[in-house]
Amino acid sequence: MLNAFNFTRELQKAISCADEVLKLEPNNIKALYRRAAANKGLKKYPEAAKDLKFVVEKDPGNKPAALLLDQVSWKMFFYNFCIIFTLRKVNLVVSLSRGRVKMGRLR
Repeated sequence: MLNAFNFTRELQKAISCADEVLKLEPNNIKALYRRAAANKGLKKYPEAAKDLKFVVEKDPGNKPAALLLDQVSWKMFFYNFCIIFTLRKVNLVVSLSRGRVKMGRLR
C-alpha cells in the first residue's frame, strides 16, 4: 500500500512540475506529454487525452504521443462502455482482442 501511495504522490508531483512549466511556456510539448503520461498513470484519461490531442496537433510526427493518445482513447472507450452497461445492469462480457471489442452474455 505504501508503494502505491508513493507512486501516486510522484505522479502528482510530475503534474505539478509540468503545470509550473506550462505557466511559463503554455505550448511546451515535453511538459504537456509528461503531464499526460502522469494523468494516464492516475487514470485521469480525459485530462490526458486533452493534452495529448494538443501535442499531436502541434507535432504530428510525435509517435510516442500518438501511441499514448491511442492507449488513452481505448481506456476511455472501455471505461465509458463499462459504466454504461453497469448502469443499465446488463450482464455482458467484454474482451479487447487485436483492437476489436467482442461482446457476449454471461452464462
